[in-house]
Amino acid sequence: MKKFTIPCDFGDKKAPFDVYIGNPAKGNHPLFFQSAWLAETRGGSIPGEVMESFQKLLALSEKNGVSFEDLCVYALEAANSEKAEKEGAKKNKDLEKVKELKNGVQVIFKAEELKSHFDDDFVLLFVRCKNTAGNMRHAVVLTRAEHFSEMYALVIEEKVVAENLSRYGVIEHMGEGPKISKEVYARIHLKYQPPPKQSTS
Repeated sequence: MKKFTIPCDFGDKKAPFDVYIGNPAKGNHPLFFQSAWLAETRGGSIPGEVMESFQKLLALSEKNGVSFEDLCVYALEAANSEKAEKEGAKKNKDLEKVKELKNGVQVIFKAEELKSHFDDDFVLLFVRCKNTAGNMRHAVVLTRAEHFSEMYALVIEEKVVAENLSRYGVIEHMGEGPKISKEVYARIHLKYQPPPKQSTS
């Protein structure tokens, strides 16, 4: 018997609920009794698309003579892999938007270039925006890649001020005017630059 955690409906909210998959009696939906119990005792329901998916997997397992439990595990792993690939593709697409300077945002180091410094995905950005007084400022911000799209949109739409940049990451440097000095840029670049590739010879 395999355990799966699925998002179930409880009124206008969703919450995780554990279901257990075994080999149901012929003619029964694999989640029939658990769905009934959830409705009667907790007032919740398993989404229709989830019920339909498990019904299709059961039919497929019976048609091909394979284990229903193993087929469910395989289907879940495949779905998670596809989701991860889509999220990774979206993240890469977001980062491609700012290879060049556009409306005050430029990537100094992309996530893959900072892997030697962090386990998670971070991006080092050069940002130009105004402060609350309306004066131009520049900053270097270390932000999580997952926060990049939101921050990027706010900066190019001029909906963020310099004082609020810390909401999106660590401020490595903040200065007056639109330009960063060569000395400061060199110091920050040296701090985060990827290590040199080792020779294979």
